[in-house]
Amino acid sequence: MSGFISKTFFLLIFLIILNSVYSQDYYADIKIVVERTGIVRISGTANHEKLNLATIQEYTSKNSKY
Repeated sequence: MSGFISKTFFLLIFLIILNSVYSQDYYADIKIVVERTGIVRISGTANHEKLNLATIQEYTSKNSKY
Protein backbone atom coordinates (compact mmCIF):
# COMPACT_ATOMS: atom_id res chain seq x y z
CA MET A 1 0.00 0.00 0.00
CA SER A 2 2.82 2.46 0.77
CA GLY A 3 4.35 1.69 -2.65
CA PHE A 4 1.13 2.76 -4.31
CA ILE A 5 1.03 5.98 -2.29
CA SER A 6 4.65 6.84 -3.09
CA LYS A 7 4.10 6.18 -6.82
CA THR A 8 0.95 8.29 -6.77
CA PHE A 9 2.78 11.09 -4.96
CA PHE A 10 5.65 10.95 -7.47
CA LEU A 11 3.20 11.05 -10.39
CA LEU A 12 1.37 14.01 -8.86
CA ILE A 13 4.60 15.98 -8.35
CA PHE A 14 5.70 15.14 -11.91
CA LEU A 15 2.42 16.39 -13.35
CA ILE A 16 2.61 19.64 -11.36
CA ILE A 17 6.16 20.29 -12.59
CA LEU A 18 5.23 19.39 -16.16
CA ASN A 19 2.27 21.76 -16.06
CA SER A 20 4.43 24.66 -14.91
CA VAL A 21 6.95 24.03 -17.70
CA TYR A 22 4.31 24.22 -20.44
CA SER A 23 2.22 27.07 -19.05
CA GLN A 24 1.95 30.40 -20.84
CA ASP A 25 2.62 33.69 -19.15
CA TYR A 26 -0.48 35.44 -20.44
CA TYR A 27 -3.02 37.17 -18.26
CA ALA A 28 -6.08 39.35 -18.72
CA ASP A 29 -8.10 41.37 -16.27
CA ILE A 30 -10.64 42.89 -18.64
CA LYS A 31 -14.16 44.25 -18.72
CA ILE A 32 -16.28 43.83 -21.86
CA VAL A 33 -19.32 46.08 -22.32
CA VAL A 34 -21.69 45.70 -25.28
CA GLU A 35 -23.87 48.76 -25.77
CA ARG A 36 -27.32 48.81 -27.41
CA THR A 37 -25.83 50.58 -30.43
CA GLY A 38 -23.54 47.60 -31.10
CA ILE A 39 -20.34 49.20 -29.88
CA VAL A 40 -18.09 46.97 -27.79
CA ARG A 41 -15.84 48.52 -25.18
CA ILE A 42 -12.98 46.37 -23.93
CA SER A 43 -11.00 47.85 -21.08
CA GLY A 44 -8.56 46.56 -18.51
CA THR A 45 -5.11 45.02 -18.44
CA ALA A 46 -3.73 42.22 -20.61
CA ASN A 47 -0.34 41.18 -21.90
CA HIS A 48 -1.37 39.33 -25.07
CA GLU A 49 -0.59 41.20 -28.28
CA LYS A 50 -3.75 40.00 -30.08
CA LEU A 51 -6.15 41.20 -27.38
CA ASN A 52 -7.19 44.66 -28.50
CA LEU A 53 -8.22 46.86 -25.58
CA ALA A 54 -10.33 49.46 -27.37
CA THR A 55 -13.78 50.53 -28.49
CA ILE A 56 -14.75 48.42 -31.49
CA GLN A 57 -17.84 47.88 -33.61
CA GLU A 58 -16.52 44.83 -35.50
CA TYR A 59 -17.69 42.25 -32.93
CA THR A 60 -21.41 42.97 -33.21
CA SER A 61 -23.81 43.45 -36.10
CA LYS A 62 -27.08 45.22 -36.66
CA ASN A 63 -29.66 44.53 -39.40
CA SER A 64 -28.30 40.99 -39.96
CA LYS A 65 -25.00 42.21 -41.40
CA TYR A 66 -21.82 40.28 -40.63
